[in-house]
Amino acid sequence: MSLGLPDDSFKEQVRSSTDLVRLVSESVSLQPRRGGAEYAGLCPFHDDHNPSMVVYPERGTFRCWSCDKGGDCFSWVQEIESVGFREALEILARRAHLEIPRSQARRSDALGDRPKLYDVLEWAEDQFHRFLLNAREAEVARDYLYDRGFTDETIVEFRLGFHPDNWQWLLERARGKHELRELLAARLVRERSGGNGCHDYFINRVMFPIHDEGGRTVAFGGRILPGSKDSSKYFNSVGSDVFPKQRMLYALDRARDSIRKSRQAIVVEGYTDCIMCHQFGISNVVATLGTALTENHVISLKRRSAERVVLIYDGDAAGQKAAEGSLPKLIAYDIGLRILTLPNDLDPAGFLAARGTDEFARLINEAPEAWEFKLCRLETQHDKNSVQGASEIIRGMTELLAAAPGLANRQRDLLIGRLAQRFRIDERTIRREVDELRRRGTSFGASAKGSTHADAPVESTTSVERTADGTRIAEEDVLGGLFDDPARMAWIRSQIGSEDFARGPRRELFELCIDLAEQGVAPCFHDLTATLEDTELKRLATLIHDQLQEKKRHEHALDEAASAECPSVPVWLSHAIEFLKSKRRAIANEQSKTSIAGATGPLSSDQIEALRRIADTLADHHRSKRAS
Repeated sequence: MSLGLPDDSFKEQVRSSTDLVRLVSESVSLQPRRGGAEYAGLCPFHDDHNPSMVVYPERGTFRCWSCDKGGDCFSWVQEIESVGFREALEILARRAHLEIPRSQARRSDALGDRPKLYDVLEWAEDQFHRFLLNAREAEVARDYLYDRGFTDETIVEFRLGFHPDNWQWLLERARGKHELRELLAARLVRERSGGNGCHDYFINRVMFPIHDEGGRTVAFGGRILPGSKDSSKYFNSVGSDVFPKQRMLYALDRARDSIRKSRQAIVVEGYTDCIMCHQFGISNVVATLGTALTENHVISLKRRSAERVVLIYDGDAAGQKAAEGSLPKLIAYDIGLRILTLPNDLDPAGFLAARGTDEFARLINEAPEAWEFKLCRLETQHDKNSVQGASEIIRGMTELLAAAPGLANRQRDLLIGRLAQRFRIDERTIRREVDELRRRGTSFGASAKGSTHADAPVESTTSVERTADGTRIAEEDVLGGLFDDPARMAWIRSQIGSEDFARGPRRELFELCIDLAEQGVAPCFHDLTATLEDTELKRLATLIHDQLQEKKRHEHALDEAASAECPSVPVWLSHAIEFLKSKRRAIANEQSKTSIAGATGPLSSDQIEALRRIADTLADHHRSKRAS
């Protein structure tokens, strides 16, 4: 993997010109600790009540010790502004008054040059919009929008468009203006099945442009017209370098100022509902993009000063089911989150047209808290005045509390207290049932947490599965050992390879360390993170590095006796290496057993070799036990 040293040089220049404490202080109030060696503040990436985020000026990193967000100055901008690495680099370069080299500003990669992507998407938006407004073939689309209640002003304001029933329409218009690779990178066209040329991505659909918070076009949603035989009512762009679908909210660029002023955000499920709310003057409304409301969405709204979020579901059966299905996640957010389902099977657009804004505003103000919504639903299904009915309602609520991930003890205690008061029963009874349900749901995970990489060598595939947490610890210790002393790389590579890591981000980090070493760069934490652009990999590297620092400060783990194999290797690192080697032997052993299972007649040479490997594994295992 090429790490691009000239690019890394500019990244390092930007990093060294950025005061991380000052940067973070623009969004979070920080207090110095340990004489200014670190700064603490409330983490903006989760509902933090005790300062759990720490900025380390000397290292140039930040870390939340509660939600594990972390990284360097680039990671901070990527997370707080919801942008990619290239955009974060440009933001920090401008902030430091550094001129961006042409190679950096116009760099291309597999997804295309980001500024060019924005240009292509804006051009496509203009093509769709002009066609809707002026083309005779678009009359059916205009009639559909008028029937839905959209005005000409709204159609222009939201830049709505239309793609005709022509598989080559956009490709033909792009000739001489944009290259095919640019259209592919922007997800405007795609290859035909079988690889025989390309065709447009959206066909015969009303087009809804999707903009990022800065107002740039990043994707599209397309809706079929009435009478279409297409089974997909809505069809959205796939995720791209400029369109992180799981994190974006439709119309946030238009709603953010109103959200900030009102301290409230209203979230609906579709484009048309969102646009109709804005047309009726309700401007603090956004929509999810074909996904459920996620933690990233809620955090994004909180950063825009939303103290109350009202999630509106359609009043039909599907809307009620979606509302209930989202509850285990939603009640843990602690952001004044409310859930509103509209009456008479109406969606927001239909409700506004039938009842108007005053009635809509009244329902929003009266929307129940997420847990209260669930309780009301249960009370409509069971008779709360009967013993059996009350028992079913309490069971439904305890199941919700037990299933909610991330529900803080304070929140859980408050909800249990309210439930106990509502039904006049002892809080301890409810708490015991919640705890019992939690134990049933997490018994396997709880047992897995007890294992470490100091356990006995793994004996079978089943035990490999049960030591997943031990594998994680061992892999992180190996990476921490490298960050602490990159000179250990040669010895580590003589013992294990990247194939001994489970597939995933820790293996990627190890392989990047190998790449650095082969280019003559020490794979220490600072040099590794200087090459990283992926926020998750950088977060993981920061987590491992901070765990190592905590060992040094509190546990003195690096003062343990050195490994017999290599004097510079502490015992904890030697144990981690041995754990990964024993896992490798166990997997090979299991494969060998499989190859000779059920054998009849004389053994083949391969089966004889398999028996030899099993014998060698057992001998290694006994030697390890004697040595320990």
